Amino acid sequence: MMVLSLIIGFVFTPLDSTHVYIEANGYASLRFELQNNAFMNATYNLVIKRLSAPSDLSFDMCFNGSCHAGDSSAINVEAGASDTITLDIIGGNNTGPLDIFYLVYDQNAQNDRDSVEITGGVPVLEKRQKEDIYSIGDYIYGDGLLSARVLTKDGRLLGTLYPKNNRIYTGGLRHGVYFLIIKTTHGKKAIKIYRRH
Repeated sequence: MMVLSLIIGFVFTPLDSTHVYIEANGYASLRFELQNNAFMNATYNLVIKRLSAPSDLSFDMCFNGSCHAGDSSAINVEAGASDTITLDIIGGNNTGPLDIFYLVYDQNAQNDRDSVEITGGVPVLEKRQKEDIYSIGDYIYGDGLLSARVLTKDGRLLGTLYPKNNRIYTGGLRHGVYFLIIKTTHGKKAIKIYRRH
């Protein structure tokens, strides 16, 4: 049993589907479990290897109560314990196929490594309808914008934003996920946005 635990020092398992489609400026979260089966505490490197991905696609790796932007990070896991890692995939303006490997390896044993392949894409939208609402960078765009009620992901109302020059500025929101109830001359629409600061 001890020999087996030394051979299989850790297990890295996806908790969600690893096939992802997100819209341009969209957002997806995938959860993974990293279990340290060894008898000693370990530090693991988490690395995104892009085989194919839109150039402005970005990542946040969240664990132990904080998020780390970029294609790599490191996590400490105590012996016999496990941690949940959330990988946030944030789309930009570019579209295209998504084929990446999420690599994990033990800093003290470079040969002890594992990976999960994540596939999908950021599809091209065929034609944007006049009443569509969309987010690019710090702004919400759409025809006939009247207001946007901002809700946290747990449903708390933070306030209401109003358009200026036919767009609504969201750059004042802190890091996190928000739901916006957009009121336009065409009706109402709910959208989800992800703010990075």
